[in-house]
Formats: sequence, structure tokens, C-alpha cells
Amino acid sequence: MWQDEALLNEFFIVDDHGIIDFIVEEAEQNQELQDKLLACVEKSKQNPGVTTAAANSITILVRAGTRFHKSDLRGIRIPISP
Repeated sequence: MWQDEALLNEFFIVDDHGIIDFIVEEAEQNQELQDKLLACVEKSKQNPGVTTAAANSITILVRAGTRFHKSDLRGIRIPISP
């Protein structure tokens, strides 16, 4: 687990627009960050311990304009924010 993934797994940020906007701005310009966020979503298929990070990651990716129309998202574990 990379350090930022551990931070994303601590709490839901989906409702904190300031944090989301900050990370989205970085993700729009940083393919490596996008790849790590997508890997986190994929990892949730096998590891239920990263579901919060996966929910945060997919939120960031969607807001950054990532398209998932050809992606196989079956089996990802994305909990609903409390």
C-alpha cells in the first residue's frame, strides 16, 4: 500500500469538496497519480481493507474526467459514504 493510499483509506473525503478539488487538480495533470488511484480501485476487488480508499479514488478519478466506459468494474468494493 503506497502512503497516499493509506491516507485515502482513513476517512471518506467524498463530501469534502475542498480536499477533492485539490486532489482532482493534481490528478488532472499527473498520469502517475491517476494510475495509482485506478490501481487502488482495482485492488478493492481482492482486498476489502481498501474500500474507503477505493471510494475516494474513484470519486477523484470521475471528477478528474476519467472515463470508465471500457473498464471492467465488476467486483470493486465501493462503500456508500456515511
